[in-house]
Amino acid sequence: MPKTKDPLNSVGLWLIVELAKRNTSLQDFAVRAGTTPQYLSWVIRGQNITGETQESWRAKFHAALESLDAEQNERSKTLCHTST
Repeated sequence: MPKTKDPLNSVGLWLIVELAKRNTSLQDFAVRAGTTPQYLSWVIRGQNITGETQESWRAKFHAALESLDAEQNERSKTLCHTST
């Protein structure tokens, strides 16, 4: 029988919503956050990681999301200026 995935922890639930808002995959975001997709999956599903570790990763993820937002905003400005 195939192994089922562990449920998302609080950081995972928050991150999945944020990535959906930005139409970004976990794989792409892992690279931006400076980790691998496998480790990112462990962090957002890890039930045995401490609250301190979760909050540390949440801060890293928040910074990566801000970087993504800034990049997308810059791209939008560029598209607006080239289409006028």
